[in-house]
Amino acid sequence: MNPVRLGLVGVGGFGANHIRSLQRLRQDQTVELLAVADPAHSRHEEMLAPLREQGVSCYEDYRDMLDVESELEAIIICTPIPLHKEMAIDGLNRGLFVYLEKPPVILSSDLQDLISLDIHRRTAVGFIGISHPVIRASKEGLMQGALGDLLSIHVAASWPRPSWYYQRSNWAGKLSMGPEPVFDGPATNALSHYVHLSSFLANTDAIDHAGLLWLEAELYRARPIESYDTCCLRGKFQNDVDFRIALTHACRHRSNVEIRLIGTKGDASISIDRTTVHSTLAAPCSENPVVLDVNLRNFAQAMRSGVRFLTTLEDCVPFLDIVGAMWPSSGGIHTIPAPHVTTWTEEPNTIFHIADIESALTRVLEGKTFAEQGLPWSIRPHRITPGQYSSADLLMALRAHTAPPSLMASVAA
Repeated sequence: MNPVRLGLVGVGGFGANHIRSLQRLRQDQTVELLAVADPAHSRHEEMLAPLREQGVSCYEDYRDMLDVESELEAIIICTPIPLHKEMAIDGLNRGLFVYLEKPPVILSSDLQDLISLDIHRRTAVGFIGISHPVIRASKEGLMQGALGDLLSIHVAASWPRPSWYYQRSNWAGKLSMGPEPVFDGPATNALSHYVHLSSFLANTDAIDHAGLLWLEAELYRARPIESYDTCCLRGKFQNDVDFRIALTHACRHRSNVEIRLIGTKGDASISIDRTTVHSTLAAPCSENPVVLDVNLRNFAQAMRSGVRFLTTLEDCVPFLDIVGAMWPSSGGIHTIPAPHVTTWTEEPNTIFHIADIESALTRVLEGKTFAEQGLPWSIRPHRITPGQYSSADLLMALRAHTAPPSLMASVAA
């Protein structure tokens, strides 16, 4: 297979992980990185210097890269969320394949625009929660009836975000950036992989994802930011599989992602740490791959041989339906009162920690949402179905930082 000739848009933040993965895949000639583009690439010269020695060109404007680099076959978009749609459209309009980092977009209407444009199915999305071989084997076990009929999926994870995270960019912890939606938070950014993974595991009939039937969401902030840092989601997929998902950045320590699967013939568990996945449905891997490497290798193989992208734009529909229902279901973002929050400071960083959040996450794995546990700071959410709200209303809410009357009227109805 000839190496896929790539351009990378965005080298800061998670873009550095892409550079490391591309360097590994370059060794077996899976890919060839021709160029990178980032308006602040001069700040990353130490990382980019070895690439320059390999002949990689650097641009400030990705459009200049697209104009000049005529041999490009594909681009990887690893930029702030509000830039994803425009950049993906520019790549697709030039006939390129596009690897779009998660989340692809925030609004369901924007996702549908991309699906409509991408008639040749050239776009892959960078969710990595479904990529590990143990996860794929666990899905196969579910499809073969290892648990009988799947009834419920429970997920819990914590990943602290210190002060530096919210200070590193102008979109971190924000609901919008100018007119564009951001909705930064655990379920919509850092830990969104496991919301997406839930719809993947829920469909035990096919490799596809289960669609959303309804959602009840609780959104909270412990840290004084625009967006949320803690959430609890309860819902049902269209195949009657229930789910409960609790995620937080307001914690002192990072935990494994714990997943509990409940079926008519028994239970199973999946535990995901930074490098390994353990599942009672599948044998462990003798060698644990870097899941980003798995995704990018699949992207290259799909371009050359036509195998299925691990995540297509269509596979993101349930995830975006969940994202779109979160705000109206919760009625906005609720600040956790100060008596229930402590702070830990190691200069210059401060971590916010919700009291007893670890035990609350454990109880979600047992089947109780924050509201069902009766936590003193919890709220009772509304039940929302896809189509009960519009992307325009959600965009208005994120820009205004409050739910507009038209949105809340439709929720109440």
